[in-house]
Parts: sequence; C-alpha cells; structure tokens
Amino acid sequence: MSRIGKQEIIIPNTLKVEINDKVILSNGKVTKETVIPDNIKVVFENNKILIKRDNDENKTKALHGLTRKLVANNVAGFQKPFQKILQIKGVGFRATLNGNKLVLNVGYSHTVALNIPPQIEVKIDAKSNQILVESQDKLKLGEFAADIRSVRPPEPYKGTGIMYLNEKIIRKAGKSASSGKK
Repeated sequence: MSRIGKQEIIIPNTLKVEINDKVILSNGKVTKETVIPDNIKVVFENNKILIKRDNDENKTKALHGLTRKLVANNVAGFQKPFQKILQIKGVGFRATLNGNKLVLNVGYSHTVALNIPPQIEVKIDAKSNQILVESQDKLKLGEFAADIRSVRPPEPYKGTGIMYLNEKIIRKAGKSASSGKK
C-alpha cells in the first residue's frame, strides 16, 4: 500500500464535496475539481476522503499516491493559499504591477509584460526586489512562478536574474587573468 495514498484527507465543514468521476470541492465562491483515474476509487464518509486502488500494478500504485496528493493539495489550498517568492537580482532590474499585468524590467531593451491569471494574486516588495505570488491552486501557482522565472533565469557568472527565494545558484569562475600561454 502506498504510504501517501493510504492516508485519509480530513475535510473541513466549510467545504462541500461531490464525488462522481471527479472529486469536486466547493466553498461557495471557488470550485476545484480533480479527475479520478481508472482503477482508483474515492470514498467519502464522516468528513474524510479515503483513496483506494483496485489492483497492485505499478501504474495503479503510482496513480494512487498522486491522486491522493492532488486532492489533499486542493483541500489545503482552501484552508491557506500557497505562495512562492521570487527574487530579482541585477542592477536596474525591477518589477511593477500595471492593472492585471506584471511588468518586468530585467535588462532587455524592452519591458516584459505577463498577464496575471484570475486565480493568482501578485504582490511586489520594491525594497527587497521580491515578487510574492499566491494562489489556492498549487499547480497554477507553480506554472505562473516558472513563467516569471523563465523571463530572465539566473545566470551562473554574475548570479543576476529572477530566482526563487533561497535558490542555490551554482556559480562558475570567469576567465582567469593569465591563461598560462606565452
């Protein structure tokens, strides 16, 4: 039995749960759904969801833990939004909010504007040059944070660019002063 898959998910009383071929969670304002693969069964009783599998094939075992984690992430997102912090390093590099767009000035001859998806909230701390991205949906949050980072990924020589907070950047040595040739 999967260690993750066999754990039960406790549902708060504020959430409404509906199970058919999908697990649909709703708090009245926001609705999230998770598709349930074949060979996986979902049981809901006493404000707890339990994920079970039909057989012990490797693919089914993998889907067992994955399905449980996806449903658990949706429940956790209703309780407290997920967040990622991106840091901008570089001379003159900055980010601003312009309506529903995140405008990045990161060393190109032009600014880069990214549309902010409707479920995502973005805050900018100009002093520390950080972008805080929050969402109830962990998948969309990670995808949007990766889109921001891909505008100017951290480069290994100077360490400038957009990176996640506390991300370790492996630095390379530049050209040495003397190459040893004469």
